[in-house]
Amino acid sequence: MVSREYVVPMNHLDEETIELYVLESEEVQDRRAEIEAHLKECAGCMSLSKEIEEYYSEVLAIHEERSKAISQALTVRSIAVKVPTYTEFGPLSQIPKTWPARMVLFVIRHPYVATSGFVGFIVGAIIAAQMLLLPALKDRNPSYARAKDEFLVAYNKEGDVLWKKHIGPGYDWERLLADSAAARKPEQYLATVDVDGDGRREVIAIFYGDLGELLKNVVVCYNADGSQRWTHTVSRKITFGNESFSDSYSTRLLTAASFAKGSPVEVIVVANHDQYYPTVILRLNGSDGKLLGEYWHSGIFVQVGHTDLDGDGIEELFFIGENNGFDLAALLVLDPRKILGHSPAPPAYTPQNVPVGSEKFYILFPRNDLKSLATHKRNRVHSFQLSGDSSLSVWVHEEVEPSSTYPTIFHFNSSMQSTGVVGSDPFVTFHRKLEAEGKLTRKLDAAYYEDLRRNVQYWDGEKSRFVSYEELTKTNKKSGMSRLP
Repeated sequence: MVSREYVVPMNHLDEETIELYVLESEEVQDRRAEIEAHLKECAGCMSLSKEIEEYYSEVLAIHEERSKAISQALTVRSIAVKVPTYTEFGPLSQIPKTWPARMVLFVIRHPYVATSGFVGFIVGAIIAAQMLLLPALKDRNPSYARAKDEFLVAYNKEGDVLWKKHIGPGYDWERLLADSAAARKPEQYLATVDVDGDGRREVIAIFYGDLGELLKNVVVCYNADGSQRWTHTVSRKITFGNESFSDSYSTRLLTAASFAKGSPVEVIVVANHDQYYPTVILRLNGSDGKLLGEYWHSGIFVQVGHTDLDGDGIEELFFIGENNGFDLAALLVLDPRKILGHSPAPPAYTPQNVPVGSEKFYILFPRNDLKSLATHKRNRVHSFQLSGDSSLSVWVHEEVEPSSTYPTIFHFNSSMQSTGVVGSDPFVTFHRKLEAEGKLTRKLDAAYYEDLRRNVQYWDGEKSRFVSYEELTKTNKKSGMSRLP
């Protein structure tokens, strides 16, 4: 893994350049031909250019109307007003819709105006600015961020837009949430958290592989004002068994928090190779993006979460996915302070020159009798839920039909002991249908679910093999290990 300066590529002109172009400023005189050519090809920039033109047209129209009532034209060369800078108020796309508010914004953005007949108007607008606009813009601290209409957008707690960053086509959280193949919720790829304890929250983002080659393997942290704080690029060639993999990765999952009381904020990122295997979990310093640890997995992960499992004040990290080496659905539990090594796997799926893993628990889920009809080579974890009492529920299913899931639900207590298995309503209905058709012979009863529970497997690092929970507990007691209560 390497960390280097990286600027998210922008395919658009910045808004200040477009504004200067519209105003025929000398600052962009030598770029006018270039800007004009870009506007002809870029519908987005052309739209913003027209919006800015309309904005200034309205300003001039109101000015002319007010000038008629002013008996004597005055020239204002300089009005010294202490106001926020232009950049503090974000992009021009946030221009208010009502003309009084637009006039206030005009004065605040352009306090040094050289034109006639503006004295009365500007003074009145300044007073209005103090009364109307400034109170509404006091909160410049990001509260959350969203992918919306190709932009990364940061909002304050009132829902006001603070700043935007153009990312690209397809970057919209409602679209991603509706896409069953992706099902990416905002908290999976965006985090808004104070990384350095100064009381202002930063926005951390990953952009996943389908947004383009330049974005797929980077993690970016933006300051509260939208400026770039740091970037980290996922890049490493690695060999699992005899199979070598290039350094082409895509970031998939993100979470950031202070995982122990009083500890600095850290960022956890899951990235998988473009072939979906292997996967790496990265532990990054929240303040500067430096790599603190990495854990290699012989499969994929589809969800991440964290909670204090054993009440020791440290939140464990949970990852669900699949293990390619054992062809089974898997659950990983890590101590956030010890992210290193590799997952359990047969030799052909074990990375070279990587130490054994630091996992607190690594669990494999048994397949049920829908396996005989499954279209995928292994069962899959659909989702999981962490409860307030540190219990855990994991939905595991056989992929029988690509568009449908029939999960069984595995329950665990705070000691990660499997306490029971139940069938979801879709699973029970579908299973009974197949029973009636003679395609399945096993009946759904207490013994059926107990067999599934008893076949949950736990990795025993001391014995380098999977065992039952009872055997794992005995091993821990003998070795004096304290990871289990």
